[in-house]
Amino acid sequence: MARINWSPRESRTAGVAILLAILLLAACDAGSPSTEPTRRAPESGAVPTATPARTPTPTPTSIHAVEATATPSGSTHSADPDRFVAISAGGAHTCVLRMSGDVSCWGANETGESSPPEGLRFESISSGGWHTCALTRDGMPVCWGAEIDESDFGQRTPPTGQLSSISSGTFHSCGVQPNGEATCWGANDSEVDSGQADPPPGETLVSISSGWHHTCGLREEGTAVCWGANSFGQASPPAGELFTSISSGRFHTCALRPDNAVVCWGLNRHGQTSAPSDGRFAFVSSGDLHTCGISEDGSPVCWGANSDDINKGQASPPSTERIITVSSGGGHTCALRFDSTVLCWGADAQGQASPPPVGGR
Repeated sequence: MARINWSPRESRTAGVAILLAILLLAACDAGSPSTEPTRRAPESGAVPTATPARTPTPTPTSIHAVEATATPSGSTHSADPDRFVAISAGGAHTCVLRMSGDVSCWGANETGESSPPEGLRFESISSGGWHTCALTRDGMPVCWGAEIDESDFGQRTPPTGQLSSISSGTFHSCGVQPNGEATCWGANDSEVDSGQADPPPGETLVSISSGWHHTCGLREEGTAVCWGANSFGQASPPAGELFTSISSGRFHTCALRPDNAVVCWGLNRHGQTSAPSDGRFAFVSSGDLHTCGISEDGSPVCWGANSDDINKGQASPPSTERIITVSSGGGHTCALRFDSTVLCWGADAQGQASPPPVGGR
């Protein structure tokens, strides 16, 4: 929706205000804060969740993506170096970022996607299909996983130089450079890969989100630009709309408008683009065939695929939980509660929905 006199700063401030309101509610309600099938090409845009750019946008991935790092007022966890501050669900694994900068991962690890390098401190994390990427505290990209030929398309080999954000897709990864230019690496030109790693020249972006075979980003003024596979319209954002965050899934994309409504486009065979028409959200994350968001009261809301041989309840979040961030993966979804504990639901055959305790590794 185009809006007269709209500015990105105003809309992002509104999004932050919603998150702050959720946090204040949680601080006043101490009782609120209190998880696959055989591995194959993940039913995931692997997603995740994109990590937000270092500009005042309301998003995490990357997720994602990805993820909010706010602390409820008065929280006793605020100085705990083991406290989880970001989470990103991938194809069949999940990674979290701790306040200390350490990363911990669980779930599938057959290509090394859950084995982060030791001795590094990170500021953001994004889980992909069979790989994971992160940014160090000085903005340098580091990726791991995809160590088997069938899964290695170069997505774990980032370019040199600093990035302001990073997002892992299924077989490719993308980031935003400090000057706003997008850069991508990994799968790009096979029969099914249609330029998802070829960002259009001349674009200046503030955030980016890598999906299965497509990628989307947001310009400073809030318009979306997408590239790559478009067989289901997943790379064709609605004209004239302005957004404050965006998240690419497998064959669909969802974004958050300045009025906090979610707009989705692309394949809707499983209902993954059918966001609640009257819902208002503080965050949205596209997974494989499902999508999840955070409503204005902090409760998780999901739609799309949920119960078949591959999908095991990833669109059925616990109804009484309140969260500060959410990340939709392949057949599972994970979130962070206000007390920094992890909440996951959906497929768990490889342990991707069974997180460690806050202090666990």
